[in-house]
Amino acid sequence: EIYTLSLHDALPISSWMQEKRITCISCPRGCPIVVKHENRMILDISGNRCSRGLAYARNEFMSPMRVLTSTVYVTGAELPLLPVKTRDPIPKTALKECMKVIFSIKIQAPVKLGDILLRDICGTGTDLIATRDMEVIAKTL
Repeated sequence: EIYTLSLHDALPISSWMQEKRITCISCPRGCPIVVKHENRMILDISGNRCSRGLAYARNEFMSPMRVLTSTVYVTGAELPLLPVKTRDPIPKTALKECMKVIFSIKIQAPVKLGDILLRDICGTGTDLIATRDMEVIAKTL
């Protein structure tokens, strides 16, 4: 007679289930959340004190997103750098690729707050926008 054991039968629970600790940023409480998972499948989420924390932990574990903030070179303005950001959060895995593109951008003043500098940055579906006005330097004689 042949007996087979599943991975769960053969190993203690601690060797197949993993934990990821996340600090929730949905509200000022900063709840310490624990996501228990097996092979990237969520088994349990604990530590959140509200439903927003539950949603945040699930999204942060499965597909972390970030608003990317940086600066781009600007010519013809009083300052050499213009602060920019992505209009919406982008996948965390796309941050490095987007930064490479941002480092290569050089724009000409004037620029207005909210101006779109680059549409659909790196195929993320969101635009890179200016986060302040940048006027042209007045030429003096």
